[in-house]
Amino acid sequence: MNDNQRKAEAIVGQVDWQSDNHGLCHCPGEATHTSHTRLRDTTVFVDGVPTIFCWHTSCMAYRDEANRKLRRAILHDSMGRPIQQLDNPMKLVIEKDPESEIIDRIKTIAESNKSRYLTHYNWDTADMFEESPFKLDDPADDYHRFLTLWQPSDLIWIGDVKDSGRHPQNFRKVSEWMGLPSPVGNYTTGAV
Repeated sequence: MNDNQRKAEAIVGQVDWQSDNHGLCHCPGEATHTSHTRLRDTTVFVDGVPTIFCWHTSCMAYRDEANRKLRRAILHDSMGRPIQQLDNPMKLVIEKDPESEIIDRIKTIAESNKSRYLTHYNWDTADMFEESPFKLDDPADDYHRFLTLWQPSDLIWIGDVKDSGRHPQNFRKVSEWMGLPSPVGNYTTGAV
């Protein structure tokens, strides 16, 4: 047990230390709680600004007084003088995930160039249809071309809204669906 932990226990009583810096304890104003007191309702922190935290608000006066005592005990020496803090306190550095940083950069660039992209890469739907290397003239051919998105051995579900649920005839391998002249429904999803 370190010195700050001993000082905290002298003020709040026995503490169940969860780490070097914080532990669970009884609230100094527990007798004033107006609702059920649970084991984890009160926590004492002895790092940074030492603090006793309690979920209940009815004990505020007792908790505030205990916080003053705790801070005096930890942040002042035996003569009551404030302990000198470091001139250059250590700054917390929050490192960002490199992958999310790249994604953020791409997003920023895309947002700043949005209007230029929309103008430069503008492609009308009719032009897409005309310039496509595959002509979508026959719906039966479109259905078979659509099925080439999967491997012949993949299991997929094809059907309509009313077909969801236990309808085994809607679950087939792509090779089996290829044998049908037209789809049995308008919805398709991969099956597990």
